[in-house]
Amino acid sequence: MALQRVTFSAAMMSAQLELERAWAAVTAMEALGMPALVLSCGGKVRATNALVESVSELVKPLAFDRVALAHAPANRLFQEALLQLNTELVCAQAGGVKSIPVPALGEHGPKVVHVWPLYRGAQDIFSGADALVAISRVCPRRVVPEPTVLTGLFNLTPAEVRLCSALAKDLVLEQSAQRCGIKLRTARSYLENIFRKTGTRQQSELVALLKSAYP
Repeated sequence: MALQRVTFSAAMMSAQLELERAWAAVTAMEALGMPALVLSCGGKVRATNALVESVSELVKPLAFDRVALAHAPANRLFQEALLQLNTELVCAQAGGVKSIPVPALGEHGPKVVHVWPLYRGAQDIFSGADALVAISRVCPRRVVPEPTVLTGLFNLTPAEVRLCSALAKDLVLEQSAQRCGIKLRTARSYLENIFRKTGTRQQSELVALLKSAYP
């Protein structure tokens, strides 16, 4: 009986700590001006910040404390990203953010939904949660964001960021490869990775997204 009480107490303390960390995560995102949610391994909402109310046209509540995106194609990608978090192999290999572009919905401008896989572990401050979902608004600009912004939003590597910057200057892929000092075959490989990470399919769509994506 004493062992059961100790085990139950430890479980309660662990759950409380996980909840505190979830709140810390969404609070940090609120300080950056980004609506954010922390989802459990089953896709249930563990914590949200106050800014989520400002994107209520996009984030829709479902039964059993789950959420969906109002835009069907984006929601399909969103649910796939959450489903992947339940696969141990994918979680172990995933290195960063799944970014999902969402077009304008009615009077509301376009946005980008970012899904961070969060791992369980003593060295992870988000231990106990499975996904941090943050939403950035898209504001049209003429220039591509700083490399650190692109890396944070889309998990691009330095080499991929350099290629993006070249493409954003309206250079074709071959010219961009020469500008970056890489082979055309390598540039094509980078571009495939960039398309996958940004959810785009062609260069014009990619450049438009890069010039608009600001946290």
